[in-house]
Amino acid sequence: MGQQQKALKLMKNNDVIPELPDEIISQFMSLLPFEEAVRTSVVSKKWISVWTTHMDVVCNATNVLAYLSDQFRDVYFLVRQDHRDRFMERVDHIMQQRCKGPKMNSIVISFPLSKEHESHITNWISSAVMMGVEKINLDLTGGSGFVTSDVPGSYTFPLSVLVFPGKSCTVKHLQLASCGLDSLSISNSLASLCHIGIAKCEFH
Repeated sequence: MGQQQKALKLMKNNDVIPELPDEIISQFMSLLPFEEAVRTSVVSKKWISVWTTHMDVVCNATNVLAYLSDQFRDVYFLVRQDHRDRFMERVDHIMQQRCKGPKMNSIVISFPLSKEHESHITNWISSAVMMGVEKINLDLTGGSGFVTSDVPGSYTFPLSVLVFPGKSCTVKHLQLASCGLDSLSISNSLASLCHIGIAKCEFH
């Protein structure tokens, strides 16, 4: 039995888990995929926010829009505005809850979004930076297999969001796909940033 299976089996034992120290529970959470960690919130009232100790946040179509999982198996999936609205609503909630937890190690946002969703995307990244995130992967194509009926303008990633007054930048890896970049100059404040991966991006 693998580590993830063992963690899931142990977590189903409601008599044992609530008595464990927070550090041990966090270690169990780290063994689970993010979507499985979030699902533990339905185990009991004591478990409703335990998933917020997970260090890596992954928000993609499969995790966030699970009710459409069967359709994702098709060769092409047409992303409608109602899909985007639902995705943003759920990620807003995930990030609000995750900000109540400890330091965040990484965040992945993978879904077809654009400039019109700028405020949501920027807020997600800002929240992650405030939580000390080190790795950011923003893929606004959503990956292969997604198509849209419109041709919206691309989201422009503001490098300034990586720095807060009085704090040094914790981000070491920045991966961008299908979005713009407002500046290629990286100031001394972003000295910690050691890798930028760029795909299908526009420079402004």
